[in-house]
Amino acid sequence: MGVVETGAALEHLRRRLATPGGEGERAALDSALDRAVRELAQVRLQATELRLVPARIAFGALEAACLEAARALGKDVRFEATGGDVRLDAHVLAALRPALVHAARNAIDHGIEPRERRALAGKPPIGRVRLSVERAGDAVRWTFEDDGRGVDPAVVAEAARRRRIPVPEGGLSALQAIDMLQAPGFSTATSVTAMSGRGVGLDVLRRTVTGLGGTLSISSDQGRGLRLEAVVPIALSALRVLAVADGERRVAIPLAAVRGVSAARTAERTRTP
Repeated sequence: MGVVETGAALEHLRRRLATPGGEGERAALDSALDRAVRELAQVRLQATELRLVPARIAFGALEAACLEAARALGKDVRFEATGGDVRLDAHVLAALRPALVHAARNAIDHGIEPRERRALAGKPPIGRVRLSVERAGDAVRWTFEDDGRGVDPAVVAEAARRRRIPVPEGGLSALQAIDMLQAPGFSTATSVTAMSGRGVGLDVLRRTVTGLGGTLSISSDQGRGLRLEAVVPIALSALRVLAVADGERRVAIPLAAVRGVSAARTAERTRTP
């Protein structure tokens, strides 16, 4: 049964359930309604699957961005990727890929050290940038990490002072430094080049991921690298939402953005235009 036929049958059953009938008839209609709902859900699932593409489609662009940046900066880098068979909506991947390219260039420019500095730090001469993709329920987790210098709060604080951004007297904590790096237009570079200085790295990734209804977490072990974890829905049409009705107004809120639900008394309610 197709989407149109199943939808029409479902509406017909709803109308029949709204009219009085015997218990036997209502039980039969309940069973038919449940079956129609299951069939419709299956058709929607199959339609969604047809739009899914493998994550590996993005791997080539990411590897090329890493190698191009490494050549331009005179660094040695190896790109590794796993999870290419994980599938997600082509529209989600198309939106995410440019942001991941920014993250890749950012990792090479600000993270991976030149060969000589890596030797002094006891690291292998060739830097490593690794991407792993895995299914996480109704979402896909993209983990992007490098083994570079990581985030240095002192360097971030100095960049903030150059831009006349207030910095606590005791400096920035690691978490504060990471938050500041995600601010629009912020960069630790002292000049604008083809690779850096425009502040379009982590900010672009954060805005893209949140715009897709996903979440972004960033962590760093100073001297040992940076880790980005972006969790995005497999398909925008498959987002699980909380439906809210207020009179004629209907709103669907992504469940990932819902922290809790509680009943409110009339006196506690507020309305916005």
